[in-house]
Amino acid sequence: MAKPINIEAQRVSKILEDIMVKCDVVSYITSELFANILAQDYDLEEYFGVELADLLLNHAQLEKSFKENNLTLDHKILPLDDPQITDEHRGTYYRLKKTSSKLVRLLLKDEDALLKLRRFDDHKNPDMTDFLN
Repeated sequence: MAKPINIEAQRVSKILEDIMVKCDVVSYITSELFANILAQDYDLEEYFGVELADLLLNHAQLEKSFKENNLTLDHKILPLDDPQITDEHRGTYYRLKKTSSKLVRLLLKDEDALLKLRRFDDHKNPDMTDFLN
């Protein structure tokens, strides 16, 4: 009976380990990073390659659009099911979600790109850093 419990514990441990690795990657994908990408003239393709550079730039533009067109009430972002939120705004949200997932997958597959991102701009989210440590 002890063996299945050990196997389950190993599965849970592996899942938690994978989540921690993904959280570490996500901690480098911040609003400040994307604002900096748009504000400065970086040659992202030379630094990250075509696919990742296009995705980073696309995500940066989506995030800027999301922030510029975001509806707020008392400085709080309205929930997506609020009637004041347009279908276009919801679409931008879902595209952001999709590009975030793809960024994490690509960065996990390419250790070199992840190292470059870590050195690219020191915009690691301090809250995430505290959580991971």
